[in-house]
Amino acid sequence: MSDAEGAPPSGGTTGVGSGGVKTEGAGAPGNDAENPDFINLKVKSAQNAEIWFRVKKTTPLNKLMKAYCERNHQDPNSVVFLFDGERIRADQTPSDLDMEDKDEIDAMLHQTGGRRSKADGCIQQL
Repeated sequence: MSDAEGAPPSGGTTGVGSGGVKTEGAGAPGNDAENPDFINLKVKSAQNAEIWFRVKKTTPLNKLMKAYCERNHQDPNSVVFLFDGERIRADQTPSDLDMEDKDEIDAMLHQTGGRRSKADGCIQQL
């Protein structure tokens, strides 16, 4: 099982990002009672792949977003991050969104408009 799937992290990190964001390894999240300034957040893709991050509650989430996109080789402009169904702004922090340990963020590929067919836009006349 890769660390992008399955169980949450055990507290060991597989990579360290900048500014209070760490990518976690496989296993169960560590106990944050020792440092309540940090929380573990799960980022889940549309394909149900999961990556856990340990972040400081006051760190802007753009750092987590950037780390997620780098790890998945995706353009940050092509991914939308949602928490409780609402889009996350890059300047928001976990504290701003009242996030708690083990909360889940959804990462979706941004869909830019398609083209309507002529039949969709026309009113059929009898």
